[in-house]
Amino acid sequence: MVTTPAHVRRRPGPHAFHVLIVDADGLVGTAVRATLSASVQVHLVRSPAEARAALDRDDPGLILLDLAVPADRGDSFYAWLESKRPDLLDRVVFLSEGGFTAETRLLLRRTGHPVLMKPVHRDALFLVADRFFDRRATG
Repeated sequence: MVTTPAHVRRRPGPHAFHVLIVDADGLVGTAVRATLSASVQVHLVRSPAEARAALDRDDPGLILLDLAVPADRGDSFYAWLESKRPDLLDRVVFLSEGGFTAETRLLLRRTGHPVLMKPVHRDALFLVADRFFDRRATG
């Protein structure tokens, strides 16, 4: 049984913090959602189109973006964020299984966003979520 750490459970306003998971791998995304959903509102999508629609309805405090999400209409979801929702760029954390292409390594260097490696370790996930929750709560 996985339990949520006490410091996460004591958060004011249940489900006040929103996380959007954009993950091509249903198994990993589902596990991440299950881990976080006891303490925050989580929306899991599997395509750029679903992610864009979710962002029309919500303003997440954290976006967990799988680097393997296929491009939609020739454009990556991250490129769409850069052009259409730059206000959300500082909320992105990448998910990856590793094996980075040259293009992916360039993106990681250019953006400086953190990367959670799959399978995502529960403690690392909470550490990242806490950082974004704390920034949102104080900012």
